[in-house]
Amino acid sequence: MSTRDVSVGHTGFTWLRPTTAGLLGGLVGVAAAYVLVGWADASIDSGPTAAAVEKGYAELLGGSIGVFLAGAIGAAITSRSDSRVLAGSVSGGVAYGFLGILFVVTTPSGASASEAVSFAFLLMLPAAVVLGVGIAVGSVLGKALSDGQ
Repeated sequence: MSTRDVSVGHTGFTWLRPTTAGLLGGLVGVAAAYVLVGWADASIDSGPTAAAVEKGYAELLGGSIGVFLAGAIGAAITSRSDSRVLAGSVSGGVAYGFLGILFVVTTPSGASASEAVSFAFLLMLPAAVVLGVGIAVGSVLGKALSDGQ
């Protein structure tokens, strides 16, 4: 048994594909947040509170795109013998962990680290909903692709 296989049920689960999909989804989330924050900065014509809310929304939307894609890609590219839900969950967890660490590390100087960590945990619920939708979409696409072969 190699280091990336672990027994799940009667089949071996390969961790490489879902982990790679999670990192890819996390990178896409960072890129999407960066682009959306740039658009938000260019379109803000109001006070500092509205600007902060719009930037926060742009970061949340970008991260959600990354978590969605990670779950969908992870569920779609897994092999036939592996669980698509488990693969999508692993991918989404890796993407969320990647984005969560970046969120905490890049916290503005006006907020404490404990506030950033608390907020990152607060975002787990909407991220779980987005991940669930991504896993469902990826599972359907992956099944359709594997049945078509």
